[in-house]
Amino acid sequence: MHRVTVTSDKDGRIAAWLTSTVDATAISAAVDAVIARGQRPYLSHICKQLNVRPPDAIWTPVDVDAVAAAALKSEAIREAALMAAPQSMAAVQRLRAQKNRA
Repeated sequence: MHRVTVTSDKDGRIAAWLTSTVDATAISAAVDAVIARGQRPYLSHICKQLNVRPPDAIWTPVDVDAVAAAALKSEAIREAALMAAPQSMAAVQRLRAQKNRA
């Protein structure tokens, strides 16, 4: 997609979605059609040419830090629950071993 104009982080997310959803030759043909009309190859023009609309989730950036914090919190809660039951110590040790391998 080197001929497509990407101007923002949102455009990058749309470009990633588009390339995973639409065939590269169709995207290339859409870019050619947009340029032939005298328009710049913005992703909005290309999506209109292809008659596709990115999913709503793409419009909202993902807060990677919040996702990571939630994952760590749920892991800590799971480990605390396992430690509360003495018979689960083996499970706690397996969990710690898995975490250390990652």
